[in-house]
Amino acid sequence: AAPPAVDERRLRQFGRQSATSNDVFLSYASDGATRLTVFANGLQDGVAPRRVVVRVGTAHEADYAPASPADAAPRDPPLVALAAPRGIGESAWDAAPKKQTQHRRRFYLLGQTLEGQQIYDVRRAIQALRAVPELKDAAITLAADGPMAGIALYAALFEPSVDRLVLKDLPPSHMPTADAPQTFGPPLLNVLRYLDLPQVAAMVAERATVEIRADDPAAWRYPQAVADALGWKDRVIVTTEK
Repeated sequence: AAPPAVDERRLRQFGRQSATSNDVFLSYASDGATRLTVFANGLQDGVAPRRVVVRVGTAHEADYAPASPADAAPRDPPLVALAAPRGIGESAWDAAPKKQTQHRRRFYLLGQTLEGQQIYDVRRAIQALRAVPELKDAAITLAADGPMAGIALYAALFEPSVDRLVLKDLPPSHMPTADAPQTFGPPLLNVLRYLDLPQVAAMVAERATVEIRADDPAAWRYPQAVADALGWKDRVIVTTEK
């Protein structure tokens, strides 16, 4: 899809007192009538940061720390952006438990899943950021936790500007297990006929560094083995550090 036209760039203070703060809301179209917003902290006109850390699945100004020590550069700190796909933040639906099944059924009737569309929303958020002149050449880090880590991983698969991921508690499979029936990757139609999340991580590692922080490093031996066999040094980093 073509990069979305950023039709709204509102500079305003976001819970800050400093008159020099440039906190930016970029409103963009994901698909059809679905409009979403990505928030960027401290973007200054004419200043082009080398890196943008996009925190996926959050809509609140809660944490501006770099996603990884590799993103912490005192002389050139990264811009931090918050990207909330549909169903989160301003676009959240009725949170009643009974309604959640109804929300998901609407996507199934269209031959989609909620998570499949959230992946697309994250891709469009990245494209919206890169439509800003100061960010058109910036490298992208995606940072996400839990279920959103799977969303970020798939978004990175299709966005070449992403060169680093920091994923905490990434589920090791799309398939729930008896030990963790509530912990599984994003539901995507027919995906397990072809691959699972370790294979997706290996594919993303072809051009990006994938840092996975997990309780069970053994679950990620496959992408590590692929990276070692192909000489992709330090492309797949698995640690128990949270």
